[in-house]
Amino acid sequence: MLKESLEQGEIDIALTLPAGLDRIEEIEIKSVAKEPYCIVMYKNHPLSSHKKVKLSELATEPFIIHNRHASPVGSYDFIVHLCEQSGFTPRIVSQPRFVDTVPVLVESEIGISILPKSFEAVSSSSLRFIEINDAVDSDCELVIAWKKNNLNPSIQLFLDVLEKNILTTIKN
Repeated sequence: MLKESLEQGEIDIALTLPAGLDRIEEIEIKSVAKEPYCIVMYKNHPLSSHKKVKLSELATEPFIIHNRHASPVGSYDFIVHLCEQSGFTPRIVSQPRFVDTVPVLVESEIGISILPKSFEAVSSSSLRFIEINDAVDSDCELVIAWKKNNLNPSIQLFLDVLEKNILTTIKN
C-alpha cells in the first residue's frame, strides 16, 4: 500500500487520501484538494429526489463499498466510520474490487453507495448524487505525501511546481 511504501522509502511521493498518514511522524502531507462525499442512489430509489439525506435514514439500506483490500486509500474504513457516526453499521452486500464497478452496481439497484462527488461526472445520468446532511468531516481530501528525511531533490521541485501551477489554480 502507499502508506507502507512511503514509510519504507520504496516511493518518494504519493497522491492519496490522508487516512492514517497524520499519525506517522516522519511523513509530511500537504492538502491538494477537497470534495464532498455523496450518497449515490439509483433514480427510482424513494429518497432519490431529495437534495440532502441524513445517513441515519439509510441504516437499513444495502451498501456497495469498494473492497477494503483493493482500496489503497482507506475509503472503505472512512465510509464505515461515517455510518457508525450516524448510529449504524452499513449492511454491505457487495465489495467490488474496482471502484469503477461501484456506480454500475448501484445503477443495477443492488444497493446504494457513498462516493466522492467527482464520480458524478463519469457516471450514468440515471444515478443520483445526494449531499450528506448530517455527517461530520464528510469531505474527500486528496493529499500529497512524502517522507521528511527523503533527500531526493525532485520532491521539492515537484512540490514547487504543484504549488505554483496547480494549487494556485485551485485557489482562484
